[in-house]
Amino acid sequence: MAGLELGNRYYNDAIPPVAEATTYYPVSALSIGVEYRLLNDEIVDSVFASEELQASVGVGRPDVLEDDGVSLHVCDGETGIEYLRFDAFVKEPHYHYIFPGEYNVVIPFDRAASGDMIEWSIQCIRERLEPMLAYCRASDLWEQIDPREMEQQLPAVIDAAKNAVLAD
Repeated sequence: MAGLELGNRYYNDAIPPVAEATTYYPVSALSIGVEYRLLNDEIVDSVFASEELQASVGVGRPDVLEDDGVSLHVCDGETGIEYLRFDAFVKEPHYHYIFPGEYNVVIPFDRAASGDMIEWSIQCIRERLEPMLAYCRASDLWEQIDPREMEQQLPAVIDAAKNAVLAD
């Protein structure tokens, strides 16, 4: 099985969070954004109308099916750079490994094998963050995290994720 690659690689940055729909929580050296995200062609077209965004995501606009759900954005608390994203969408749940300015890898989530995606995402943040950040070449961020502080601050993220609703 040599050469098997994880997920689908897209040579652009992931579509950025909608600032007014995302609340960020400081979690040790991280900032975790909680967003109830709606994606459809109209929204993606409006996002891609920005010349700045078009330059940052490279060539082409991604194909999008209409979908929605809670997104967790795992960012460097100091710079705001996003490295991981968990999109607990209704139709096509998935997560991203983000290599800022280069590409992002999208991995479909298997509900049958892994259960509730929000719970799974929080478990990854608690237990698998070190290798996941290392995969994104962000090991230096892991070294700044205080696990005790993170455990004290995560309940606010969990509550926000479980209570997220689409704003009218």
